[in-house]
Amino acid sequence: MHNQFRKNLEDIKTAGIRAKDVVAQLLSFSRKTRVHKKTVDLNQIIQETRGLLRATIPSQVDIQCQLSEEPLFILADTSHIQQVILNLSTNAFHAMEKTGGHLTIGSSKKIIRKHQASAVGEPVPGNYVQLTVSDTGKGIPDHIRKKIFEPYFTTKKAGKGSGMGLAMVHGTINSHGGTIQFSSDNRVGTVFKILLPEAETVDSGFSERDFIEPPAESDRLKDRSAVTILFVDDEPMLCDIGQRLIETLG
Repeated sequence: MHNQFRKNLEDIKTAGIRAKDVVAQLLSFSRKTRVHKKTVDLNQIIQETRGLLRATIPSQVDIQCQLSEEPLFILADTSHIQQVILNLSTNAFHAMEKTGGHLTIGSSKKIIRKHQASAVGEPVPGNYVQLTVSDTGKGIPDHIRKKIFEPYFTTKKAGKGSGMGLAMVHGTINSHGGTIQFSSDNRVGTVFKILLPEAETVDSGFSERDFIEPPAESDRLKDRSAVTILFVDDEPMLCDIGQRLIETLG
């Protein structure tokens, strides 16, 4: 039972943080807001953003996540990093809108050594977290590659883009002490690679001694053959909550 209480509290916390970040993101478009950085797991941000992308990007574009098996902590404003992923992914979708394709969002650790920093213009040597957003679309034409981060520059039709998406991405990454690079090929698509300084790990705030031993299973849960319930939702957290609510009713 203590594990159920823990999961309920974690879901409540996650939902509250999401609501706060959405409000902060809306405010950032209406007026300037301060950047509130904290230590967060990039993998968690990617997983949460994938749900938003799947709800808005048509099914002809396959969305895949290739994430590091271990948490990747960065010092960042969650809503700003989420907006970076959304902007890059939306651009990727537009490049595959007619043909379909694959959108891949990845994360990994990367160590920048002194000779690498001086050779390829990377940030100062140290430990970094790499965010990768790639697509199999038509690529970026050679003649506009130097302009893609310029404010108000866009190749999209009226109503499809303001020209601020990549400019905002570039500004956000700079404000977080990171760098952004890209490569593009008309035959294989485009890859954006973002490096952000790795942060120290954080404690979740929970420990096993904070919870009591679970009680014995209730008699009303023993007969589970009478009814089959199918609970469907594209948000995993809501499925988990629905399952637990149904189970508490026997």
